[in-house]
Amino acid sequence: MLYALKDYLGADTVNRILSEFIDEWGFQGPPYPTTRDLITKFRDNADPQFQSVITDLFEKIIIFDLRSEDNTFRGYQMVGSKSLSIQPRQNLKPMVEGRKFKWIWMH
Repeated sequence: MLYALKDYLGADTVNRILSEFIDEWGFQGPPYPTTRDLITKFRDNADPQFQSVITDLFEKIIIFDLRSEDNTFRGYQMVGSKSLSIQPRQNLKPMVEGRKFKWIWMH
């Protein structure tokens, strides 16, 4: 999940947030931090457009059902005996179907 968050927020931002979290909570006695404290830290440092991403990554179980059927491809040429050079993208016609399922974690 942290790799996905890095893709949205950027590696520098995620690393900074984690570093600040460790500085704030590291090597202290009770009360100890929970995942809710870390999620709050991510939320406080993320732009509004990423709040739903944080919710999906940390507070819900998200499953994607992706299918690709009946794909067609035209216009390729062999280059050498083992490599395939693909021609312009308009020759690839994927048929993709996707569904997103959510299970909400009840507190």
